[in-house]
Amino acid sequence: MKKQDYIYIVLYLFFIFVTLSCTEEDERNTDKSEKMTYTITYHISTRSSSDINASDDEMMKTILLFIVDADNKIEKKVTETLPSTEQQHEVEVQLTAGKKNVYGFSNLTAEMITATGLNVEEGEMMPSLVNATCAIANGYEIDLSANKGLPMSNQTTFSVMKTAGQTFGMELIRMVCKIKLNFKNETGHTITLKNIILSPVTTSAIYLMPHLDGQMYPQLPGSTASGDYTYAFNGSSTFADKGELKDYLFYINESQVSGDSWFKFTLNTQREGLVDEVRMSLTNLSYLNRNDYLPLDIILTDYKLELEVKSYPPIGGYPAAVEKEADGYHCIFPGGGPFVIIPKLIKLSDGSSVSVADADWNFSYVDATTTVFDKAPILKNGEIKGTMKSSASDKVLCTVSVNVLASGNVTRMLSYKVYISQN
Repeated sequence: MKKQDYIYIVLYLFFIFVTLSCTEEDERNTDKSEKMTYTITYHISTRSSSDINASDDEMMKTILLFIVDADNKIEKKVTETLPSTEQQHEVEVQLTAGKKNVYGFSNLTAEMITATGLNVEEGEMMPSLVNATCAIANGYEIDLSANKGLPMSNQTTFSVMKTAGQTFGMELIRMVCKIKLNFKNETGHTITLKNIILSPVTTSAIYLMPHLDGQMYPQLPGSTASGDYTYAFNGSSTFADKGELKDYLFYINESQVSGDSWFKFTLNTQREGLVDEVRMSLTNLSYLNRNDYLPLDIILTDYKLELEVKSYPPIGGYPAAVEKEADGYHCIFPGGGPFVIIPKLIKLSDGSSVSVADADWNFSYVDATTTVFDKAPILKNGEIKGTMKSSASDKVLCTVSVNVLASGNVTRMLSYKVYISQN
């Protein structure tokens, strides 16, 4: 073999050795780079921090973070109990480069954490939270002495670059709605507030994480149940005419009313020793989302119904009359024929009338025998018009109801029983 051939063989072997050495070095450097961590500052805040009516006890007391890598493995778990409640807090963590999902929580109790499957540790796989739910009792009470604040949650995504000093943030969202009640007494009497019932309210579990897809309505689990929530007032809930009671606070689950209806309140009071029930509705409000803040200014007024009646009986017939009985109003039209009932609502506090334009009147009746009316009565332009048979011995039970705007966003619903007969 020629000397030149030996030289080529040696050079070829040397080239292979260098290539293999470089490849192994690159693999070692790549593996080392993948395991390198970088200092990251994570800024956590609460959405309630932008709510001027949020109190200090609605802020963060405990923090729970799960930072999950691209393989859905928990890379870092952060648990902290803060010395006092905070609107914002920062934590420093060491993370590898790459995409991260962060699941953040605040003020979750140990029972909530266990029930939602969040008792997992670093290195374990993160459970799916898409359909995870959390049970929160309506009327949730804050107890900071037991580290029990308003539960909050959220989820964000970010990517860590191969450099230190990066900062990322997350805004935690309160998982419940906040309602504040303010009352003004314009009834002319001393009033004692007993309780107020809100319906319908979600009474089953809600989603653990926010479910936001651009819709205004909350997304609720498929098995969601709803019912009444009753808030009982304390012993100092008595106030005189022209008086005010303010800042009754409670928290409820995000809720939604079905159909075209809206949320309704039933306020039970005691007036001059007598139990009284007031029904109201939240005008044009059919849903409440988590983190919503709803202040309600409720003006208590005292209305009475007056009925003006007109009839056109045969010649010599008696005029129509209205009698107020214990079971309701009795409208009497002797002799039959066409009749008119004009409902009027009088505010006792100042004696003024509520105009038809400012009231939403409704009228319905039950005529089981169909022997009373020649022409069934209907409500139109604030008047109830119909025609009675010339000889009708039965009386018909009717319901006259009206929705009255009593304050900025609360409508009061009043309902009265009215009987129509010839005698």
